[in-house]
Amino acid sequence: MATGKLCVIATSIGNLKDITIRAIEELKNSEIILAEDTRVTQKLLNHYNIKSKLISYHKFNENNRVKEIINEIKNGKIISLVSDAGTPLFSDPGYILIKKCIEEEIKIDVVPGPSSILSALIVSGFNPEKFYFSGFLPKKQNEKIKEIVNLKKFNCPIVLFESPLRIKETLKLILEKAGNFEAAVVKEITKIYEEVFRGKISNLINEIPDNKLKGEFVIIILPEEQNLKPVDDNINERIKELLDQGMKVKEIVKKIAKETNFSRNEIYKKIMELKRED
Repeated sequence: MATGKLCVIATSIGNLKDITIRAIEELKNSEIILAEDTRVTQKLLNHYNIKSKLISYHKFNENNRVKEIINEIKNGKIISLVSDAGTPLFSDPGYILIKKCIEEEIKIDVVPGPSSILSALIVSGFNPEKFYFSGFLPKKQNEKIKEIVNLKKFNCPIVLFESPLRIKETLKLILEKAGNFEAAVVKEITKIYEEVFRGKISNLINEIPDNKLKGEFVIIILPEEQNLKPVDDNINERIKELLDQGMKVKEIVKKIAKETNFSRNEIYKKIMELKRED
């Protein structure tokens, strides 16, 4: 009798082409595919002509489904777990099933692939070597505020998920309760209308449009501990670089003020000092 297993598969974030050959093969070999929203996953399966049986598996039925799934695997079936987009378990169901499979000594294969967390970190411009993933903030206001205040203690970029309905509200709350951090907001990552907003949270609130917001947003914030002023030598080198490019003083001041924590007056003084030295 064939040996069953659980296969955890990362799927496309938005662009259906962003899926690995191995992922497609594993999905085709699966007798059952567990999907967070079967309507979303069905579009992917139709695109790649995958005929495997599709079963809903989400946070509201996860506990009730586990026993049934474990029995199916023990009977030799290959079952795959996917989320609506990206890598399962990150703010998506699956942890309970993984734990149970480990307890029952069931084989687990992981097929790596797209991750909105890592993709957003890369385009944010922040150092991704160490980061904290917070996922979705709590919906209850008091719990949400508590979590936001807690984020100030981290000395690295923080990644959050948010819906278009709450993106502005969440940014305003972060500004009010935590601070005017440097941040990046990534909209519709990997899709045709992908857009990245970078800058101070106070500026992003005004830059992000109020209408026609779709899909989930990824927010990356940089706490003050990381938002330190670069040393003078680095600023001076940057100023010289921009001067050599023929950029006007006013434009240089505006650009470096956005890139750093230096005030416009400080930057202007440094430019004047460098010009006098020349």
